Amino acid sequence: MADGKIKVAILGGGMGAMSAALALTEIDPKGEKYEITVHQLGWRLGGKTASGRNPEYGQRIEEHGLHIWSGAYNNAFTLMRLTFKALNRPPSDPLATIGDAFKRQNQFFLTSDENDTWSPWSAWLPPDEDPNVFPGVDSLWDNDPVMPPFTTLISRMIAWLKALIGQHQGLASPIAPQAAMVAPIADLPPHVQLLIASVSGGAPAQSATVLLDAAKRAAELLENGDKSVPELIWTDVADILRCALYLVFVAYLAFPEPPEREISEQGLIGILIAIGAIDNDCLTGGFHMLDALDFRDFLLQSSPALLKDDIRTFLSSTALMRALYDYCFAYEAGDRTKPSLSACTAVQALLRLGLTYKGAFFFKATAGFGDTIFTPLYQLLKSRGVTFCFFHNVTALLPSADGSTIETIVIEQQVDLAPGVLEYDPFGPPVAGIHSWPNAPLWNQLLDGERLAADGVNFEDYYSPQPPAAATLRLQQGQQFDQVILGIPVGALGTICKALVDQHQCWADMVSKLGTVRTQALQFWVDCAVHNLGGPFMAPQTPPEALGPIATGYVPPLDTYSDMSQLLPAEAWRSPAPLSVAYFCGVMADDAAPNDAKLATAKAKQDGLAWTTSQLQVLWSNAGSGTNFQWNLLHTVRPATGQDRFDQQFWRANISPGERYVLSLPNTLKYRLEPGNSGYTNLFLAGDWTKALEVNVGAVEVAAMSGLAAASALSGVKIPISYANTLYGPLLAGQAGLA
Repeated sequence: MADGKIKVAILGGGMGAMSAALALTEIDPKGEKYEITVHQLGWRLGGKTASGRNPEYGQRIEEHGLHIWSGAYNNAFTLMRLTFKALNRPPSDPLATIGDAFKRQNQFFLTSDENDTWSPWSAWLPPDEDPNVFPGVDSLWDNDPVMPPFTTLISRMIAWLKALIGQHQGLASPIAPQAAMVAPIADLPPHVQLLIASVSGGAPAQSATVLLDAAKRAAELLENGDKSVPELIWTDVADILRCALYLVFVAYLAFPEPPEREISEQGLIGILIAIGAIDNDCLTGGFHMLDALDFRDFLLQSSPALLKDDIRTFLSSTALMRALYDYCFAYEAGDRTKPSLSACTAVQALLRLGLTYKGAFFFKATAGFGDTIFTPLYQLLKSRGVTFCFFHNVTALLPSADGSTIETIVIEQQVDLAPGVLEYDPFGPPVAGIHSWPNAPLWNQLLDGERLAADGVNFEDYYSPQPPAAATLRLQQGQQFDQVILGIPVGALGTICKALVDQHQCWADMVSKLGTVRTQALQFWVDCAVHNLGGPFMAPQTPPEALGPIATGYVPPLDTYSDMSQLLPAEAWRSPAPLSVAYFCGVMADDAAPNDAKLATAKAKQDGLAWTTSQLQVLWSNAGSGTNFQWNLLHTVRPATGQDRFDQQFWRANISPGERYVLSLPNTLKYRLEPGNSGYTNLFLAGDWTKALEVNVGAVEVAAMSGLAAASALSGVKIPISYANTLYGPLLAGQAGLA
């Protein structure tokens, strides 16, 4: 700090790292206190959400995978809203505002395989009536009141269950239950039976809607501290819900066809969650108490003894469970026979996603995620004096002998810049008016760039051969840095942080016990508008949906699909241009291919080809299958026929340690380190692998929360972070800042 500034080294360029950088510049916008340097592997920012443009194919957008933001991403949207506001781009810019950058989507599909036939299960969540409403706020310092207290979330869920079941008279009416499934209402305490009678309006007690209405009323009384029923406790709410569960399960058996079956399945899982939350005392202790359980086991634990076997069968077959595990890539080592998801994480995520979204349920970007998120972040941070060092591969963090600080950062400078190039400029010419990250380095800015390009060097890939480093840099505490923010994914830290692992058991536990998983992705550019691809998934929806469909829970390995045709205006195709774009993704098992980029990419292509010809017809009925697959649907820029047209699409395998998706395995929350509690006084952590204030899952929102918490801990400035106080219960405030 010779010049009086605190030198901050930020390692990595993903959402966690960039959120921390942005927060520090919000604290110190003129750069008077902090001198910030970002050290980034390769040629672009973005981490697992990086994207690149391919000039050979119409400057198309090539992503690591499928990325869609939730309307519950309050912190991530706040960061982007303040970024667009600060940049003040002209109205003519394609991405001038948050409204230009994201478009709403309120409908998605689960895929149901009843009777060996795959069919769509449509879910539509109502948007805000004002189309200009987005999650988050325009200032980092404004509390966003969207996040309710714990008991309100439970009350909201019960109200949702009551409204859901009440949608269909067949489910709402009393049903002659099977003898073994009579709801034990007569066993309830007298004050609870009186409460049920008071809300029934003369309706029979043997009605799921009456019981859910009573549970809703009881929850409201408890939430508001109303003592009009003095004996009432939360356990009574759980007992009422147990009675309702019997009746909903009878309806599930009595109405095996859509839409009643879909409603009863949602109702069963919702009721089981509410019962389990109350039975496990989560309302006072927080959902961390559930972390030792897999989500399926938690739901089964919440089931009455008489229904346990039936509920076990139900949980093994419902599309809801399959979709949730697919959505979270929740398979140990990518093995489909080993689904594993912490009940703590699952319950928090479902409550957050379903009950706190703002504006719309989903938001799709209108350009690549690199262009939409990381270009504006880069431009704003550069304007505020942040230095970016691309082609800096962090290889080691070395602590002091007493284990109190980080003393040395070892970095391999991957390449030298070409003569006359003083600083690497990561953007080529704008594409459709958008400053975009290329899918490879701009070789003309690099020394011997033409040779490196011809050799196929991939500076981002851990397993590919690399040229000798141009230099090995040893940054020293007190000279090149004072404080460190580590934003590199946990999958890569076993090597980089080996000295920390050897020094502290908490580091050894974190890098060895937080599971990660490979993923794979496939993108198609299609010479057919999405609504002409055929089948119920592509049919016009009611209410109308402006964007193409999203579907999950389908056949692996590419179990999740989204139409991404809204990206076409951001690309630069020659006429005739493709008419739609499709993204697919899923896990890749660790044993599916060795840790070799070429072999794993070949496996991703093989999987994509086999899946396309055998499974895609369910989603696109006009696509054909097997030898009758309509290859002419796939857009090409060079002449090609038949299966050869597949070769001009895009696929990738994410196998490098830093590309692997962090899992939320049961009993691992305790191994996550907090952003401000690394065990080293000058080291702060930022990423979706740290312990966040709320949902601990691999997501942009969690990375954003972590980055904000890291900046808050480093600076000592209380930064408001929007979250629901569900992890450790009501002892924490619903809006908090960590100092």
